[in-house]
Amino acid sequence: MRVQLLTVTELLEQVASNELEDFVDAYPGMFLMAMGLLSAEVIRAKSANSTMAISLGGSVKHDLSQNHPLAGCAFFLTPEGDGELTVGRSGQCTITVPEPSVSDLHCSLSATVDRVELVDLGSKNGTSVNLKPVSPGTTVSVGDEEIISLGRYSFQVMSARALYSELKLLQLVKR
Repeated sequence: MRVQLLTVTELLEQVASNELEDFVDAYPGMFLMAMGLLSAEVIRAKSANSTMAISLGGSVKHDLSQNHPLAGCAFFLTPEGDGELTVGRSGQCTITVPEPSVSDLHCSLSATVDRVELVDLGSKNGTSVNLKPVSPGTTVSVGDEEIISLGRYSFQVMSARALYSELKLLQLVKR
């Protein structure tokens, strides 16, 4: 498996200069979008509807006031090659998340063209998908637009098609 670090700014430029099908052809895999820290209220609530990138309701879903080193990062995962990647706080991991609630070696990921396979590696603060806990050692298939939480830190899994649509909408809003 291969991982490529991109920024949202770079992806916005790609969306501005490419049609949807060209963008999808250029990115045959899945994106792992860094979202930030879950708010304390979400951690307490643990409801299935509590994790959204944007909340139009009355409560904050992610703590947007937190600056984080991964803000604006997108990890493009392709199924090319063998193996899986590791995610954790350790600099030895493929993707390093500098957040105290993330274990040194938190989980492993592998990608297909339309899904991400996740295994919790016995993390201290747990891994969840859409706030549903993942048992250590269990492989969970994560689909388009689902949320992976490692401790308090979240990523959204997105296909190139879904990401293109979201970024195109963002460009329209910015005009």
